[in-house]
Amino acid sequence: MADSCSKLMGCLGRIPYPSLIATILTVVGTAVFCGCFYRAIGITVSMLNEAFNLQEQIDWMRTVQLFVIIVSAVMGGLAFILLIVGFLATGATRRKVYTGFKSRLGGRITAAFLLIISEVLAIIWVLVDCILVVPCVFFILIMSLCGIDFITKMDGRQNCFNVTHVGFRLPRRFKDEICGVELTNFCTSAQEAGPLYIAAFVGCLVLVIGLIHFMCCLSANYAHIKDDVLTLTLTTTPPPTTTTTTTTG
Repeated sequence: MADSCSKLMGCLGRIPYPSLIATILTVVGTAVFCGCFYRAIGITVSMLNEAFNLQEQIDWMRTVQLFVIIVSAVMGGLAFILLIVGFLATGATRRKVYTGFKSRLGGRITAAFLLIISEVLAIIWVLVDCILVVPCVFFILIMSLCGIDFITKMDGRQNCFNVTHVGFRLPRRFKDEICGVELTNFCTSAQEAGPLYIAAFVGCLVLVIGLIHFMCCLSANYAHIKDDVLTLTLTTTPPPTTTTTTTTG
C-alpha cells in the first residue's frame, strides 16, 4: 500500500500543472474564438449582402474565415507542443531527460525559442483582441437600435433604417437605406452575430491569458534546466581534501 502511494505521488509529481492549466486556457480560448468568429463572419457577410448588396466589397471576409481555420489548427498544435515541453522539464522526468551537456543545452535553447514564439503570439493576439472591439461596439450599437423604435425617432418614418445614422457612408452606387422585411432580417442577423463577436472577444482574451501563463512556465523551465547543471556539478565534484601536518619537537 505504501509502495503504491509512493508511485502515485511520484506520477503526480511529474505532471506539469501550470503548463496543463495554460494548455487548457489556450485550447479553450482558441476554440471559442475560432468557432464564434467563424460563424459571426458568415452571418455578417450574408447580412451585408442581403441588406446592401456588398458582395464584391466583402469577399475578403471569406478569406478571413479560411484563415481562422488555419489559426485554430496552429494554436492547438502549439499548445500541445508547449505541454510536452512542460512534461519533459518537470520533476524527475527532467533529471532523466536532460542528463548530458548537449541535452541540457538543447532543452534550454528549446525553452528560450518557444518563449520568444509565445511572446510574439501574445502581442499579436492582444492586437487581434483590440481589433475585435470594433465589431463588438458596432453590433452592440445596432442591437440597441433594433431594440427600440429608433426609426420614428430618427427620420419620422416607420420600418426604415439609414446607415448614416450610425456614422457609415456607402458609395453612391449602393443603397444606404433598408426598410420593411430587409430591416427585420438585418436586425435578426445583428442580434445573432453580436453575441458571437463578444464571445470571440472573450475567447481571444482567455487565449492571451493562456499564452502569458505559458511564458511564465517556459521561463521557469529554462531556469530549472539551467539550475540542474549547477546541481549536477555540485553533486559530482568531490569535496576538497584536507591535509594535516605534524610537528615534532
